[in-house]
This record gives sequence, structure tokens and C-alpha cells, in this order.
Amino acid sequence: ISAHAQEAMSIEGQLKNGTAGAEVPQGVTVTLKVYNAGQVQETREAVSDAEGGFSFEAVPGGEGFGYVISADYAGGFYAFESDYPLPPEPVEMMVYESTSSTEAIEVRSHTLVVETADSNTRLMNTWEMVWLENTGDRTFVPDLASGGSMEVLRFSLPATARDLEVQSNLLGGQVLRVDVGFGIITPVPPGSHEIDYTYLSSYADGKLTFAHSFPFGADTFRVFLREGLGQVTGTGLQEMEPLVDEGGNRYRQLEGNNLSAGVKITLDFSGLPEPSLWGRWQDSVPGGNLTMVAIPVALGMALLALLAYVFFRKRRRLSRATAAVSGDPAQHTALTEALAH
Repeated sequence: ISAHAQEAMSIEGQLKNGTAGAEVPQGVTVTLKVYNAGQVQETREAVSDAEGGFSFEAVPGGEGFGYVISADYAGGFYAFESDYPLPPEPVEMMVYESTSSTEAIEVRSHTLVVETADSNTRLMNTWEMVWLENTGDRTFVPDLASGGSMEVLRFSLPATARDLEVQSNLLGGQVLRVDVGFGIITPVPPGSHEIDYTYLSSYADGKLTFAHSFPFGADTFRVFLREGLGQVTGTGLQEMEPLVDEGGNRYRQLEGNNLSAGVKITLDFSGLPEPSLWGRWQDSVPGGNLTMVAIPVALGMALLALLAYVFFRKRRRLSRATAAVSGDPAQHTALTEALAH
């Protein structure tokens, strides 16, 4: 990169093929997006030459500028990002040939963390983190056009899961919800990648059972449940020493190792927070409209209190009247009949 001025410079780079024995990526369209203060200022395109080289001339630069250089190759998407100023050496972007097989995908670590559970809504907040690696030298690209079973990155969810949010350092693709969880339709280039996702799960009577499946297995699977939220057990998982974070919060820890592809682990959560007696009564209100019920109930209770006051006051009067006429049975009977009337 040679700077002609702070406002204009040239960018040179080269595409390299990381797949063993593959051809040089020539004739590939390379896109440059120039950002200023977070907004796209301009977009340019160049085509790689016989050596995979590409260049952009008179590129604006200066404080607050940023650059994204990207290329689509063999179904995969590759990008280089940098703020101003760019490194002095030419930009090098590695691309790969593609494969539709997940054979080289391995999960190194899978962690499930339960941080909170709301007693009023009976919703458990779960955060899962997956570190996986493409151990091959080809980018995994889902084959959406084939008529057979589609191979995608699949992840398990409880049957009651909702409000799913997924974040990843993988570029492109989309999230696809399925009955037993969700899949990510995105290319996975060689190397390590991280996928994080959060969701809410409804539970009943303080319990939630979750058959967690591992389509790609896992070298290590850990479950962390914050102390005070309840208990958790898992088939084949061992109890480990509690984890204490920097804030002093303690988490119960379960761990399993060397999980084979396709294995399922049943997680049983129990003792989760439940609503108070008042909360349960609110939940029992038809339609959930507490106001429509509470006002008549309050009026009814006030009326009962008033009737009770009148009743006991009359009983006191009756007692005094009865004492006064206790010597005359005829008067006693008459008074009783009058009160009854």
C-alpha cells in the first residue's frame, strides 16, 4: 500500500488457494467497501489476475475510514477488514475449494450456561457456546439443491424454546428453525470458529427435561447452573467442582468428554423458581385480566365484611333482648320468629 496523500492511496492484494493441489484463484471478482464514520462511502470491484493479484487505485483514506475487502469463491465467502491506516504489506486473502460433507467438522467444546430463571414467567434463560473446527482444507458449503438429506450445522433446543438469538464469526448464511432445534446455512472455512446462541425455555412445576443432541459429537460438554436456581443432572455427566466467577457468583458444574457423533444427553432441571401463592392465583385468572376479577372480588369481600358486621351487631342485640325476656318463653318465641322473618 503506497500513500499518495492522506485522502488517496492504492490498495494491492493477492488471493491464495489454501486447498492442496488446487489452482490459483484467477478471474475472481474482489469487492472493496470503503466506510467513513460507519457508513458505506463507496463500493468498488476488481478481478484477480493469473497470479491471483488485485488492486484498487485512489482509495480515500484518513481518520475514521474503514475497509472491507471480500470475495466469493467456490460457494464460500471470504473477507478482510481493517481501519485506516492499512498494513504496509499487500493484503493476502486465503480462499478454499468447497465440499458439501461435514466429515471434517469437529466440535472441540460445547458449553451450556443457565444464568437466570424467572419465577413469575417460568422462563429459563440459557446461553450456549460452541467452539468447532473445520480440520480439512476445504470450505464446507451446504448443498441446498440436492434432493438427499441436507447437511448443515445443526444444534439442539428444548421443545419449549423461544426467542432464539444466534451470533457467530462465520460470514454469510442464515438461521433455519427446525422441530428439534435449528441449523445454520453458512459456509465453514478451515480453521476454528465460534457460535453463541441464547434462548428462553418455559418450564412447569419447577422442572424442565431436555434431550440435548450432538450431531457432531463434542470433545467436551459442560453445563453450568447458577446456584440458587435449582438442580441439574445429565446422563453420563460428572459432577465437578463449582465454578466461581469474578463477581463471586457460584455455578454448579457438570462435565462430559469424548461424546460421539449423534449422541443424546438428557438434562433434567428441577427445583427451578416458581411463582408465589399470589402469583399462582394471578395465573389462575381466566384470560389473565386481573383487573376484571380483582375489582368484583374486592367489592365482594367488602360486602361480606359489612354483612358480618351487621350480623354480629344484631347478635349482640339479640343476646341482650333474650336476656331481658328469658323469664317469658312466649316472648322468647315471638322474638325468635320476628328475627327469622
